[in-house]
Amino acid sequence: MLNLRKAFLAMMVLAAFSLFAGILLAQHFKVLALIPAAVLTLSIGVGWGTVHADPAAWIALTGVSAVAGLQIGYVIGLVIRHLLASGHTGSVAPRFSNSSASRRLGVH
Repeated sequence: MLNLRKAFLAMMVLAAFSLFAGILLAQHFKVLALIPAAVLTLSIGVGWGTVHADPAAWIALTGVSAVAGLQIGYVIGLVIRHLLASGHTGSVAPRFSNSSASRRLGVH
């Protein structure tokens, strides 16, 4: 039971690192960069599970969750990049230039 607990912890840590790696990849690279990153992530997951003698199902699940984390992170990174590029501030009120606001308020 302890071995499965360690395998689950390793799977979650690798998935979390993959998520952050996907966010970073989205900031700098196009989607084709996910292919070598997914291969590298999958081989790290399989290697980790093999070294620690995890069951084959846990090894497969670790690899799949790591690659899924990488892809989800990439999508999150694209959303962040889009929001940063559009200058979205999160405010609901419309933005006015100083001249239109001063005309509306009667300030000269």
